[in-house]
Amino acid sequence: MRAQARGELMRGVTDLIDLAVDSMGREAAEQLYGTELMRRARQLASAARSSHMTITHR
Repeated sequence: MRAQARGELMRGVTDLIDLAVDSMGREAAEQLYGTELMRRARQLASAARSSHMTITHR
């Protein structure tokens, strides 16, 4: 599951981690996915809410 979540984070998708946090709580999700993946998911979610971030297609 960590490998799948890591791959999704590289594409900018936090769904697996978000679902784990929503259903099990932050501590259990962190035990499942690890501190680093949780940190990266929070950073990505925070950046997505920022009005300074621009997303374009290549």
